Amino acid sequence: MKYIRFQIILMLTIVIPCFLNAQTTYTWLGGGSWEVADNWSPSGIPGPDDIVAISSGTAPTTGSRIVAGLQFSGGTLQLNDDGQTTGSLTVTGSASWSGGTIADLTAAGSGTLTIADSAILSIEGVFNTKSLSATIRNEGTASFVGSSALNASNSAVFDNQGLFEFISDGDFNGSSNASGTFLNSGTVLKHTGTNVSNFSGFWDFQNLGGTIDVQSGTIWFSGPSTFDGGTYSVADGATIDFKNSHTFKGTLSGEPLGDIIFSTGTIEIDPAGATLDIGGSGFRWSGGTVTGEGTLTIPAEGLFLLDGVFNTKSLSVSTLLNLGTIGFVGNAALNAADTTVIDNQALFEFVSDGDFNGSSNASGTFLNSGTVLKHTGTNVSNFSSFWDFQNQAGGIIEVASGELQFANLNNAEGASIRGIATIDVPNDFANDGIVAPGLVAGVGLLTHIGDYNPSATAVFEIDLGGLIGGSEYDQLAITGDAMLNGTLDVELVDGFMPEVGDSFVVMTTTGAVSDNFLLVNEPAGLSLRILVNDEDVTLVVDSVGTVGIEDQIDNSPVEIPTRITLHNNYPNPFNPTTHIRYDIPARMDVRLVVYDMLGKKVVTLVEGQQPAGYHEVQWDGRDAQGQQISSGVYIYRMETARQVHVRRMLLVR
Repeated sequence: MKYIRFQIILMLTIVIPCFLNAQTTYTWLGGGSWEVADNWSPSGIPGPDDIVAISSGTAPTTGSRIVAGLQFSGGTLQLNDDGQTTGSLTVTGSASWSGGTIADLTAAGSGTLTIADSAILSIEGVFNTKSLSATIRNEGTASFVGSSALNASNSAVFDNQGLFEFISDGDFNGSSNASGTFLNSGTVLKHTGTNVSNFSGFWDFQNLGGTIDVQSGTIWFSGPSTFDGGTYSVADGATIDFKNSHTFKGTLSGEPLGDIIFSTGTIEIDPAGATLDIGGSGFRWSGGTVTGEGTLTIPAEGLFLLDGVFNTKSLSVSTLLNLGTIGFVGNAALNAADTTVIDNQALFEFVSDGDFNGSSNASGTFLNSGTVLKHTGTNVSNFSSFWDFQNQAGGIIEVASGELQFANLNNAEGASIRGIATIDVPNDFANDGIVAPGLVAGVGLLTHIGDYNPSATAVFEIDLGGLIGGSEYDQLAITGDAMLNGTLDVELVDGFMPEVGDSFVVMTTTGAVSDNFLLVNEPAGLSLRILVNDEDVTLVVDSVGTVGIEDQIDNSPVEIPTRITLHNNYPNPFNPTTHIRYDIPARMDVRLVVYDMLGKKVVTLVEGQQPAGYHEVQWDGRDAQGQQISSGVYIYRMETARQVHVRRMLLVR
């Protein structure tokens, strides 16, 4: 008997807790308080291990509650204070929401439905709209599996700290005078649905360093939104589209394969600045206005595309700083609005015939210490009178196709204009720098519309690689007058060595040629006669000879140079080493320094007093600390008490 009694007690010890912990689905019957057992079927009060089902009526919670599951398909779920704790409901398991309203009736307006870590909220339904006037905090997974809208009603907050996924083309919308805020410090993922999921104008989307990943279809941000950093991933064929009004701050990064587009409205750059570190297919600006007091930076690996054919873009941002690549890929205009600056320190390329224009009383300044390249488009790209173009030391304007036109242009000392197409300049533009027909690599014919009137510091740079003008040696065709000044710098390329009597028409005009060069830098061993004719400048070879650098090394008698010359490096491009030659006619201090395209010093090759003669130095592509540097274009600059010479070289690893 004692044994049987012990078995019964043991069985009760096991079975009773099982009944106590059994999960029950409680269906709301309506009528009043959550705490009244008869308002539920079966009769009772839901606990932390139970599932709550609400399909109609008003279900008011009080205080802080926890349930395992929620099935909400209609009616109203109210979050109320209980006098001691704020109204909240936490779901630790699975929740579904296919209809109805989640409302906040707390005194402080802080009623919250929390989807706990590892829990799942499924937002369902095709035609039935769901309304939110409380806060949903998602720490687990929230899945928008229906195509209907989630409406903000009054003030709503969706605080996503986990994963919010669109498994549909569902939208965030609102009712009259409502406002919603979507806070994202987790991940917003659209991986199903081929159409648009829209955060409408009723929703303020705030990306607080979170991830936005669009693998299928499109996400529109149509409401006033803030994007504070974060990662942006877009699959091929998918799209992120910024519409309406947005604020950018921090660093927005990503390597999209699809489209990230700003198509209409306004992007305001925070006063602290914003960085678009968007590589891959880049960030496309097809319409609207970029404004603000801060600096918008395109970093070294960033790609910023000016897109669109008919829709004009306006820029009134304090500074657009380009350290990467900006591509003008559309034919519409970029307008200066108010006062704005573009500071190009890397590559700005015209892949079109786009223009720079402006609105009334606006002014834009384009500072170029990098490269402005027009390589596509057969018509005119115009920097209108609203823009002041400053080609700074080390800057290159290169026109390989069509025409580049400038209403205001300054070509500073050490800056260069080159190309094989057409450049249109004002007759009075300040030309203190280099004009060099041909491209960075290769000779060609550059058409120069306007008068050619260089200063004493200017350089006319000519490469000779054969006897056919424009295709084997450089030519400058001027539609205007030419008043010569500054330095004529002649180099031999492609192993070419002319013979005595060869002549080269290097400049032609439709007007008249006057005056002469102050200084002529001839290739070593070559004596040239400069013929300044009425309508052209011709070089004639008077004598040809060679001076070996080895003779100088062996202390053999050598000819002393008659002028200061910095030659093109050879080989170029190079890997890993290259040679730089320079000539000086007397003992003098020489400084030879390599810089990167941002003007940062890489290494000093020569510094100090050098004897008269022909000199050569080898560089192995390392910086001052002996570290190998990356591939790219570098500048080498020779300074003496008399002159400064600048050339470029290309390191390819």
